[in-house]
Amino acid sequence: MAFSNNMNLKCHLRTHTGDNSYQCSHCGKDFQNCSNFKCHLGTHLGEKPYQCNLCGMTFSISSKLKSHMRSHTGEIPYKCSYCDEVFSTNCHLKCHMQHVKWPDFE
Repeated sequence: MAFSNNMNLKCHLRTHTGDNSYQCSHCGKDFQNCSNFKCHLGTHLGEKPYQCNLCGMTFSISSKLKSHMRSHTGEIPYKCSYCDEVFSTNCHLKCHMQHVKWPDFE
């Protein structure tokens, strides 16, 4: 596996060592990298800097806005390779795969 810089490599290595260097003082949740920790803090502080330019809804992290935008565009990019059912988020596809228990899905 290759990494674009040394910091990304260090973050990846933490997944193997279990080193969670950042802990939330509000709820005690641990994080392996600063970026995820900062996003999480926004949920406690009520920060929602990402706004939908179509309906005005706001979100604490950009990926939530990206998923929300699919409700406006109708985009459904995730497709089950077994039954062709489609999903608007990768998370919903993974839940489907685990629920149905396809033979070679972990």
